[in-house]
Amino acid sequence: MQAILYRLRHGVPADEMQSAFNPATVPVYVLSLLQVGLAILAFQLAGLDLDPAMSVGLPLIPLWLIFSAWAVRRVGHGRIGDTLEAIGLVMLNGGGCMGLILALTTISAPLADPLLASADQALGFNWPAILAALPPGHPSLLSRFYRSFEWQPVLILATLFYLRQPNRAWQLVLAGLVALALTAAIYPFVPALGAYVHFGITPAKEYTNWGTNYAHSILAIKGGQRLVTSDLLAGLVTFPSYHVAAGCIFAWAAWPVRYLRWPMIALNVGMAFSAMFVGGHYFVDLVGGAAVAAASIWIAGLLERRCTPTRQAPCPC
Repeated sequence: MQAILYRLRHGVPADEMQSAFNPATVPVYVLSLLQVGLAILAFQLAGLDLDPAMSVGLPLIPLWLIFSAWAVRRVGHGRIGDTLEAIGLVMLNGGGCMGLILALTTISAPLADPLLASADQALGFNWPAILAALPPGHPSLLSRFYRSFEWQPVLILATLFYLRQPNRAWQLVLAGLVALALTAAIYPFVPALGAYVHFGITPAKEYTNWGTNYAHSILAIKGGQRLVTSDLLAGLVTFPSYHVAAGCIFAWAAWPVRYLRWPMIALNVGMAFSAMFVGGHYFVDLVGGAAVAAASIWIAGLLERRCTPTRQAPCPC
């Protein structure tokens, strides 16, 4: 860090200067800008307004990370810059998708909880019975699995860039962005309030209402509320589960790193299972999330190969 600050203050030798912009990020920026632009347009067309009392500080964090990444890369620290930029873009994409999903809720189809519960039954999955059979200490453990969604991309991206695997890292960012787009495209056709609300079950207090708070948001927007307050900001999508889609993408991205491979698989199997009882997902939501992940990894691979002609060496780890 001291070396970076010194270079920013005192300059860098001309032969060590690098371009602030990484060409490998072009497909990510194109898709990100399309998504954010579509979200802003949809927000306006849906007649939604942001509550003036809401803080604008949080949305500025990804922009700060991206601009910092350009400055750091310019003074010769490409891997650090790539890490900051990738994390900032992940955050930016998540915020843009949330705005798009809020707008899509205004035109979404009738609630699909009976359909999703019937699909579970057809697959032989009895949601209330399995919840009742879980051991007494499960809420604390499953909450930890569920919240790993927040820090996994930071760990995996930082590791891949440090190990000089930028193609894999940028494909992770691309796959996550494609998965968000597919999830948002499917969501308005099968909106749902979740298994807890459908079966009339109160979630464990350790889950902090993750499995029920989006029901309030969906009902409020469907009921005509157009002022977006902080209590409406929640993960509204039940089918397909983005938690599961992201978990599959995380495990895939970490596969080349031997010391991360199996821990990430175990962690994300746990996160997928936790999505049902922490997030209130139906089992069929998990199946949909896995399918979205497979499609997203394939599409991201096509984009990465088309836009990144030079290939890196196999991971030495």
